[in-house]
This record gives sequence, C-alpha cells and structure tokens, in this order.
Amino acid sequence: QVCVIDPGKLAQRVEDGLSPGEQRDHQFAGIYDADLIAHWLEQPGDRSAVFGIQSQITQQIPSVLGVRFFYLNVGQPGRPHLARVEVPAWVAADPAWLGLAQAALVAQAQILGTRPYPYILHRAHEEAVIPLEEHQQVEAMIVAEFIRRGIPVGEPSPKQFLKDVSMQKTRYQG
Repeated sequence: QVCVIDPGKLAQRVEDGLSPGEQRDHQFAGIYDADLIAHWLEQPGDRSAVFGIQSQITQQIPSVLGVRFFYLNVGQPGRPHLARVEVPAWVAADPAWLGLAQAALVAQAQILGTRPYPYILHRAHEEAVIPLEEHQQVEAMIVAEFIRRGIPVGEPSPKQFLKDVSMQKTRYQG
C-alpha cells in the first residue's frame, strides 16, 4: 500500500515573496520527515511504509512511471542510519521486488562498515563518466518518448538550466 504525501501540508507552502528570514522562521522549518519516523525504524533493515509524492508533475504522468520512496535503516545495531530510497512504482507495487531491493541495500550498506552507504552505488559513482554529448542524447530520447506518449514536457527549472549551463563550461587546460 502506498501512502500519499502532499509536501505542502506539513510546511503549509511558504508563499513566494517571503524573505529568507521569514522562511527560516516558519513554524516547521528544520523538521525533516526522516526525523519524524526515525524512532519506528530502530533495527537494521527496518523499512517505513512506501510513500508517493502528490504534485502537479506526478498527476501528469502515468502512475506506472511514477517514483515511490521509503525510509530504510541501513545502519548497525545501536547506530541507526536512515536512507531515503526511491524506486520505480512497479517495484513498489510488487512485495517480492520491494523486499529484494530492501535486502540488497541493507547488505550493500554494511560493506563500508561505519559509513553506511551501498557499496555498489559508491563504486558506480567512482566509475561513471558520462560525456556531455551522451547525457544530452539520453535526455533527448527521454523527452521524445514523453512526447510520443503524450506526457507534457516543460522547460527546465531555473536550477536545472543553471546546472546545464555549468556542465557546458570547460576548465582551462593550460
């Protein structure tokens, strides 16, 4: 079963136009969802319910393409460490796949000892080198598939636009 979270409910959607100081002083500033559920996930391998995010974007795409998430204690006995794990909706819908993902992540996180992080993700990050041209090709293929399926594709957010611009910069190779 999937729980649905509206990110605006707890934070009461801070209105545009509030100063950074007013946003910082908001009554729920500094409260994180992981902190609210941490006491329920005491043992390594304990997992929260599976959550879905309710937003404008998730309402525009087929639910099977959606992303679900859960919190998982990947720490050690007496030293819990919660990880937010995002999985495709089709994985979250199948208890066997969900259990396999949960078990694999707990086992992988224990490889690095006191730094609980899945070893395979650490190695993938170390080894992954994706040239800008390949990145753009994959993105173009995803956008084309969205268009083919009738899924609206908007402009990149200002944050993404600036990331894209910075990816195009090169360092001085003197």
